[in-house]
Amino acid sequence: MFGLFGKKEKPVPVTDLVWMTDTGKKKGLLNILQKDMTVVLVAWFEDTAREMETFLQQEGIEYSILSQRQLRSSQTTGREVVFLEHYPLYKKEQETFKSLNAAKITVLSSLEEPLLKQFGGERISLLMRNMGGMEEEAISHNMVTLSIQRAQQKLEKKITVDQSGISAAEWFRRNVG
Repeated sequence: MFGLFGKKEKPVPVTDLVWMTDTGKKKGLLNILQKDMTVVLVAWFEDTAREMETFLQQEGIEYSILSQRQLRSSQTTGREVVFLEHYPLYKKEQETFKSLNAAKITVLSSLEEPLLKQFGGERISLLMRNMGGMEEEAISHNMVTLSIQRAQQKLEKKITVDQSGISAAEWFRRNVG
């Protein structure tokens, strides 16, 4: 009747690729595009879209990056969608993922981004360096994805009104302080 005994809705499967640095993430994006120029690139924040389009142009690649607001399922149905960052709030991100009907969703992150910095990204980066990790190597594991989801859910508990921003840093200034 009220969903008290209903099953919890399963999250949309996501592949997380996390690099130590933003530079490593950009190199990772180049590798993805070298393998498949048909992926749909999406940014949650305007600054990310601009920064990545500029980077790709400098590398001689003309590629349109969509903002999440521009996204329509007709553009993504049956295709691989690569998000250039996570949205800080889990529910909003999952709602978007569900609406896409994508064949695969991948999210690129770096430990230097505001979301991961909030939850110890700098310490993890130092640990990875000490263990011989390379800037170009991405971490991808279900435990990483679950950790990011928990971080997003933890933020959700603190946020009463989601105030948008043109960058992740601005979003955190407006919403977290």
